Amino acid sequence: MPSVEQTSPSRASTPSRVDQASSMSMSQSEDLDADPILRSFTKARNRRHGPLFVRAVHRFNATLRKMKDEGVIEQHLQSLGEREGVPETVWRTIQDQVYARAAAPHVEKLKQYEAFSDNVYGEMLPPFLSEICRLAQLGPESVLVDLGSGIGNLVVQAAIQTGCRAYGCEYMPVPAKLAAAQLQEARARWNLWHLRGGPMETWCADFTESEHVRVALRDADLVVANNYAFRPETNDTLSLLFLDLKDGAMVVSLRSFVPHDFRLTERTLSSPAAILRVEERTYTPGCVSWTGGSGKFYVHTVDRSKVHAYAAALEKQSRTTP
Repeated sequence: MPSVEQTSPSRASTPSRVDQASSMSMSQSEDLDADPILRSFTKARNRRHGPLFVRAVHRFNATLRKMKDEGVIEQHLQSLGEREGVPETVWRTIQDQVYARAAAPHVEKLKQYEAFSDNVYGEMLPPFLSEICRLAQLGPESVLVDLGSGIGNLVVQAAIQTGCRAYGCEYMPVPAKLAAAQLQEARARWNLWHLRGGPMETWCADFTESEHVRVALRDADLVVANNYAFRPETNDTLSLLFLDLKDGAMVVSLRSFVPHDFRLTERTLSSPAAILRVEERTYTPGCVSWTGGSGKFYVHTVDRSKVHAYAAALEKQSRTTP
């Protein structure tokens, strides 16, 4: 019987189907490897292409190692926040890490509060603070004071997101202790990420009596008061602290400190409400922890111009009246 080579001489001179398939596969792989790394990851996932995924991982690691050796990553991290603030994806990642390590293991303890009292616990969430930081135009030269700061989430977020000085005061011991732990963890995380946030400090005290709060309020650009569950007498006492605020400072709260029927008269001239211009705004779903829907909040701006004008008019009237 003649051999296979003798009966099929053409097979010796042309590639086999296996060779052709192998060649085509290598060509396709080279084409896939020419894609950007992220696109290669996406294709590998969508096509369930294991070898492509492994090659993409190797390319990613090699690129990252080169950027690290050349100092590109460190230089980029140090430049974050110099002009437009730390990107949200960065500070949110850090915020999640801080919360997971310092607060999350003890979250059950936060449920131990007295219902229908000033000490009911609730959180303003990151989107809420991002909005009010934008409204107040906070930056590295600004000061934020959070009255009823809970576990310190807003303090940490404001310090890293805007670079401002951020202070908080919390009466309940458990949240105040977790706030101190979060601040410590945040500073360590910032160092790990080569980032520099603003100075932070929290105090465990009654904010209506704390000397730390009174000093901080004199420089405050933004005061946050989660007074949704406060009793009326607590809100009245709290509003007296605003008399120390500078003109242009903003107070953001869940309930207004200015009665809807307030009128500037000789009798109300010394009231804290007399120096506050209030604007009602709406927060979107996902801004507070106690409801998934939207709601109202109030932005108060310190403005003493009307008080000065009214006092001047009274003085002029007294001089001209026989």
